[in-house]
Amino acid sequence: MSSSSLLVPLKPAALLAQLGMSAHLCCFICVLLAPAQLLAKLISLLVLLLSCYLLWRQLSGQKQYQAINIGENGISLFDLAGKSHPLILRGLYISRVLVLIRYQRDGLRLPGALLLLPQNTYTEQDFRRLYISLKQLSQALLGS
Repeated sequence: MSSSSLLVPLKPAALLAQLGMSAHLCCFICVLLAPAQLLAKLISLLVLLLSCYLLWRQLSGQKQYQAINIGENGISLFDLAGKSHPLILRGLYISRVLVLIRYQRDGLRLPGALLLLPQNTYTEQDFRRLYISLKQLSQALLGS
């Protein structure tokens, strides 16, 4: 990886929220209209509500970060107050249309995940630079 670090400002992606909530609404309607017993419908609705809560948690978690920094020391996220939070990388999925970073933050027990789309960056060029830097970091981690 190069000796410089990359700082990319982030913004919430409305597309992800719209797609996720639309999918949950469709599933909700299907469960209600399905010819099934009441107990099966209730269990399905509870699972659907849990899934909706996890989606909400994921989306609200993304709103608390304003930038991502990728450097020689790894990845860190900057919150709205400008404080840096270094991440312990647990997994990385990189494609041209999305990036999924699974991480553990210092002081937190639960692991987190950050799903980034091109809509999360202010320009397509920022997402492209993010993609390239994460690809280089991934190759460096696999090489060591």
